[in-house]
Amino acid sequence: MEIDSLQATKKQRVLIFPAQTPKVLDRQVYFLFSLVQMEDVIMDAAVHPVPFSPPYIEGVEEWRDHVAPVLSLEECLGLKPEKSQKARRLMVVRVTKKETTTMENHRSMLRVVPPI
Repeated sequence: MEIDSLQATKKQRVLIFPAQTPKVLDRQVYFLFSLVQMEDVIMDAAVHPVPFSPPYIEGVEEWRDHVAPVLSLEECLGLKPEKSQKARRLMVVRVTKKETTTMENHRSMLRVVPPI
């Protein structure tokens, strides 16, 4: 029984990090991802801009032989992002997309600042 409860808590763990925006209604905005979605955190990665891309796409970055878009969740939600002076990192997240016959993993990168 103890092993089953450990596996259940492992599956339910989440990762929370603050949005890089001013407070909304005097409250900090946070993003939440399941720990299963998070694959890696990259320090000091060079993001390559993509001309004519939407404002929520900061560019692309290569990670483990994959090219992944670097997204701004703040821009996606219509929030004005702040430029942080803290050390910025890229977090690689996995999104599973179910096709009619297969399961595919798509990866994106998000800018995060400590604490994470």
